[in-house]
Amino acid sequence: MTGIRDEEGLESALDRPRHLFFYGENTVDITAMAVAYAYGLATNRPFFDGNKRIAMIVSFL
Repeated sequence: MTGIRDEEGLESALDRPRHLFFYGENTVDITAMAVAYAYGLATNRPFFDGNKRIAMIVSFL
């Protein structure tokens, strides 16, 4: 099986940096936002396969 397993989990992972930017500390930088993306994708597990690999690739970009 391939593809998206949990669309709400994917939306939640993609909204983490936005939430951090608007409601987090005043000193949010691009590194913290990248970590928020990677953490959200790794922990929400929105895909059938490759969640940790996707999170690693996103953190490198």
